[in-house]
Amino acid sequence: MKKLAFMFIALVAILSVSACRIEKVNNSDEPTKSYTLNLRDFQSIKNYTSCDIHFTQSNTYKVVLKATPRWYATHTITSSHGELVITQKEERKQKGITVLHINTYEDDAELWISAPSLSDVSTAGSGDFYAETDITGQNLTLSIAGSGDSHLKNVTLADNLTYTVAGSGDIETGTLQASNASFSISGSGDIKSKLAKVKTTKLTIAGSGDGSLDFDHCGHADISISGSGDIDLSGTLQSLEKSVSGSGDIDTDRLQLGK
Repeated sequence: MKKLAFMFIALVAILSVSACRIEKVNNSDEPTKSYTLNLRDFQSIKNYTSCDIHFTQSNTYKVVLKATPRWYATHTITSSHGELVITQKEERKQKGITVLHINTYEDDAELWISAPSLSDVSTAGSGDFYAETDITGQNLTLSIAGSGDSHLKNVTLADNLTYTVAGSGDIETGTLQASNASFSISGSGDIKSKLAKVKTTKLTIAGSGDGSLDFDHCGHADISISGSGDIDLSGTLQSLEKSVSGSGDIDTDRLQLGK
């Protein structure tokens, strides 16, 4: 449902700034096919579509698209300068006229990616991100503009995890180990995460997003809410700074400080 709402908002924005002809496409009978793509040498993923991403950290590169032939023909997936980029094609049949193909049902696509490392995931749209394995590395940044959700297993980083969302995207992680963890939510996105031995944690919610953080012998946490969001904190933490502006609430009943 979130994907359909985001697609409608994006369509209204396009129509307000350019001439556009909409072609209705009914491809509900098209079977899904697998396409193996010869792409490599990337550490970041940029997704500007509704395609879901499944990532596996492995020693070798492999990219497989599972989609209808129609989806495959109307989108591009490229690798350049360390970035894997997924975009939708624009077809211009007349000068100044952009042709958009609107499906009569939700045309799902999945991109299965294997790579030795991952440093950045950026989503502008409704595509979800799934980590199929644990992730290790130096830094990891996840940026969501829209309704895309992020599902991570265990994450072990030498330095920083940074997560930002503008919209309704949710994030759920397994156990996170890093020097610093920063979560910023503008909108209605939710967060659920376990943190182990993280030196500093920062969570900022502006809107109605909810959060649940479980600490395991972590250092300092800075938690702030501006709006109606609720945050539940639990586990063991050395020190906490919190602030609430609005009707939101920070629950610390199950949190032990100075531990």
